[in-house]
Amino acid sequence: MNDSLTDEQVIYESSKANLQMGKAREIVLDAVERGLSALGENVPNVVFMNLEKRFSLTKAQIADQPEQFVDALRVMFGSGSVTVEKVIIELFCEMIGLNPAELNPSTLMHCVAVARKIGGSD
Repeated sequence: MNDSLTDEQVIYESSKANLQMGKAREIVLDAVERGLSALGENVPNVVFMNLEKRFSLTKAQIADQPEQFVDALRVMFGSGSVTVEKVIIELFCEMIGLNPAELNPSTLMHCVAVARKIGGSD
């Protein structure tokens, strides 16, 4: 790849073919749900219920408020939230055809920013 490209440009160029306009939010939410499902069949429902009751954050708001979602994961899972976030990030990258090593910083908030940029929902 061209050394003069920024990380954001590399991510954008390598992934834009895999994301359609308007699908960014659905991909983020799907990655979150699939990542939570890796912890157990009922985990997503329990987490989404707790998000809404304890943090006033609905599933639909996760893509719009990723910082709040990550903070809630930290409260619910403690130090295990790092692993949960990593699983979600890896699934997100898999879904859009991005090597997770290319995502810098490797955070859920950055995934949402990349999805918005690629999906055209900035």
